[in-house]
Amino acid sequence: MSKPIKIAISGIGNCASSLIQGLFYYQGIKDEKELIPGLMHNLIGGYKISDIKVVAAFDIDKRKVGKDVSEAIFSLPNNTKIFCKDIPKMGVKVKMGPVLDGVAEHMKEYPEAQTFVVAKGKPVDIAKELKKSGAEILVNYLPVGSQKAVEYYANCALKAGCAFINCMPVFICSDKNWVKKFEKKKLPCLGDDVKSQVGATIVHRTLSHLFTQRGVIIDRSYQLNFGGNSVSGDQMILLKVNGQIKYSPIGDFIDSLMEKYGAEKKNGKEIITKNRISEKIECFTIDDEFKVKLVPVEAFIRHKIKEPIFEIETEGGRKIKITKDHNLFLLNERGKLEPVPLKDLKENESLIAVPENLFSSEKVGFIQKEKNQKAFEILRNEKRKSLKEKLIPNLPVLRNKWKIKSTSWWRCPQISAEVVLSQIDKINPDVEFKNNIYNLCTGQTKFLKIKKIRKIENKKGKYVYDLSIKPYERFICSNILVHNTDFLNMLSRERLKSKKISKTESVESQLAKRLSYDNLHIGPSDWVPWLKDNKICFIRIEGRKFGNVPIELELRLSVEDSPNSAGCVIDAIRLTKLALDRKIGGALISASAYLMKHPLQQFTDERAREMVEEFIKGTRER
Repeated sequence: MSKPIKIAISGIGNCASSLIQGLFYYQGIKDEKELIPGLMHNLIGGYKISDIKVVAAFDIDKRKVGKDVSEAIFSLPNNTKIFCKDIPKMGVKVKMGPVLDGVAEHMKEYPEAQTFVVAKGKPVDIAKELKKSGAEILVNYLPVGSQKAVEYYANCALKAGCAFINCMPVFICSDKNWVKKFEKKKLPCLGDDVKSQVGATIVHRTLSHLFTQRGVIIDRSYQLNFGGNSVSGDQMILLKVNGQIKYSPIGDFIDSLMEKYGAEKKNGKEIITKNRISEKIECFTIDDEFKVKLVPVEAFIRHKIKEPIFEIETEGGRKIKITKDHNLFLLNERGKLEPVPLKDLKENESLIAVPENLFSSEKVGFIQKEKNQKAFEILRNEKRKSLKEKLIPNLPVLRNKWKIKSTSWWRCPQISAEVVLSQIDKINPDVEFKNNIYNLCTGQTKFLKIKKIRKIENKKGKYVYDLSIKPYERFICSNILVHNTDFLNMLSRERLKSKKISKTESVESQLAKRLSYDNLHIGPSDWVPWLKDNKICFIRIEGRKFGNVPIELELRLSVEDSPNSAGCVIDAIRLTKLALDRKIGGALISASAYLMKHPLQQFTDERAREMVEEFIKGTRER
């Protein structure tokens, strides 16, 4: 019978959530006989997935610190896919770690649901906690760009006598000086920057290797990681320009700005930021209290697209044309607006957020000064008449947990705001949820059912458009609330240097000859809030085959990011445990080459896989 593998985790984000969900999702797997979706190895050296036990966890977010790990993995700002929600209490509380450089400066500008909220508690002694917990392996999941923080945790692992798995693009296990420190302590280290099972880097590597093996000379290649969320140019938008209301097709307006001021080109997009424009331009959005308000536009964006456009029509006749990766807004179970991609929307079922009143020329009846929030008792007495006809989505939590209902609305997709407000005290003591529902009932937002989703063939080279608006990153277009593109991807680029190096070297190692900086571009994947944990990648390879005849490949890949790497980490943990059992210190060459983007030594993925199998059998040391 195998012994438990005791692990600690630094950073309880989406990746940690997927890993821990996986430990319970696959806990019944006991042998190699069955082919299991998502697993590369059912067993490794006799170790089952159920042998992995979390004994310590560290984070800096107040919504996670102090909670049991089973609860913390589902706390904001985590937003990865939940595939195993019934996680039992684990008896391990998340402890406060040092912040250091773990939080990017620009993250302070965005809503709490999309950023970190640092807890006020004093950081614990990490090395002491690791020893106390009995952890054998520290799995590092800190945010990209956390150079000082990752180095701190690596040092703590050394002090505590823990092996170290570095899933992030800070170079520890691929740095010879750090490797020597682990060798000296006779502790294994595995890293850096975990690959996905089938993600952008592994696909790009494999295709590059295939081209090379088949005699194709690769001249140019790129890998761009972003979300292509945009609206078509004929969609109407209401703006305030130098104090005057302007109602115009979004394409005409942005085209005229770019013709007048010029645009900057980034990642295949044309962007013009507000500091290049002399006019004061504001756009309408819906805030977190469900009120319509004017906010300054930070940037205007356009790019060409060859993909189809989809037209969404709601009950009541509102229509919008968007690309298939674009998000509209639904109401989530916490009573908040949540972006949902077109692919997850359903005809005659999904209820999307829209402003209550339609835009019409200069008459904007729904714009009004924000009123002071009144007590719920006064609200019930004075506002009931105006709310009589207002409907809000009939959330399961309202009817199941809080028992808010009306006989006439019980089985309907929407429920009267008046009915909800008359029973709002049932929501106590959940103050946050109560406030969300209060704002929803009294705000200037309603929800319309999608009637039709129709595919429209897009003309080649046609532009699509977007706006960037802080802090909401959503705007009203064609009288429907939509999310914008990946403009936030372009912020805090300094923190992405090691990520770019890691991804570029991983792909470049598969080429027959090194390409110049201008001919190989690997764009790092930033956190894209409106795509949640979904990552979209575009890969292009240009080369020459027999007779110097050109060959071109273009590919689009969309994956849920964190579960995509969790299978690799489950294997990394068990391979590291084998190294501990065998008293191997320093970098694990074969496992790092197979599971990580930036190992100490690069190999082809086929060879790295062979080396891992040899390591498991004990026929090679590393």
